[in-house]
Amino acid sequence: MPEIFLHRKQKIAVALVMALAFLCSVSQLSAQEHFFRKQAAGRLLALAQKIDFSTDIREFQKQLQYRPNPDIRDNNGATPLWLASAAGRNDVVQLLLDHGAGPDIPTNDGATPLWIATVGGHIGVVRVLMGAGAAVDKAAENGTTPLWLASWNGVVDFARMYLEAGADPNAREKKNRSTPLWCASVNGHDRIVSLLLESGAEVNIVTADRTSPLLMAASGGHLKTVRLLLERGADAGFRTAENTTPLWIAAARGYDEVVKELIAAGADPDVRDRKFGSSPVWMAAQNGHLEVVRALVESGVSLETEARGFTVIEIAEEQGHGEIVNLLTIDD
Repeated sequence: MPEIFLHRKQKIAVALVMALAFLCSVSQLSAQEHFFRKQAAGRLLALAQKIDFSTDIREFQKQLQYRPNPDIRDNNGATPLWLASAAGRNDVVQLLLDHGAGPDIPTNDGATPLWIATVGGHIGVVRVLMGAGAAVDKAAENGTTPLWLASWNGVVDFARMYLEAGADPNAREKKNRSTPLWCASVNGHDRIVSLLLESGAEVNIVTADRTSPLLMAASGGHLKTVRLLLERGADAGFRTAENTTPLWIAAARGYDEVVKELIAAGADPDVRDRKFGSSPVWMAAQNGHLEVVRALVESGVSLETEARGFTVIEIAEEQGHGEIVNLLTIDD
């Protein structure tokens, strides 16, 4: 065999050996890198699980230099980003996002980082997540969205940001089918009510247990909210399954200014509930709400209503409300 041919075979063999050695080396490095990244991911999650405002951000930076999976999840489905969002650490949230963390990864019950930041009132975190394109309408398993939460808690800045980002003002939670407007009305959060109405919130939505925003606002005595809702076309004559109305419940609870507003809006002052047949004036007389009784009498309500075996005057006497008895007697 020619000598030149032998030299070529030797060179090829050496090249193959070197290539195999290189591949083995790369494989070993890859396995080592995978091991270190996995270890770092575990340490990253452990750090996040204990995070508070005293936690040094450099501890996170130290683990992230190994390029771990930033979206590692604990048994509840929480990622480091979710945990940092819950703790109000917008600096750590930004760091994790910069290293590829997903802004919308939810926990096992569907709560996203934006959802939990809203619960905690962490405006810095909310701004960072919104800047990263977090999904504003992603609901938790119970159907509550960040806007629903902001409306319930009365956080105007959150509500405004979410609405400007296109949040659905009519999104309903699952249990009672309530909306952000219903939540804001329950608690008398007037500025949020106004924002929601301007953004297309349905004013006469009805929940699963047959309540409306106006009914809830009236039941809490929230006069400004009642006015806002009526101005936008809320049904002053709305009736529950028990045949009670916003006026009926406001009278029963003693909110005289709300009662006057509803009367002016055309609410029926003589409506009677289905269970006992009690009218607004009967309820106000029973509960000792003098100014409500006065407003209803001035509107021309009937005092002949009887419920539970008592007329309006009789129930006032029975409960010892002398001023109301005097008012009704004089009027009579």
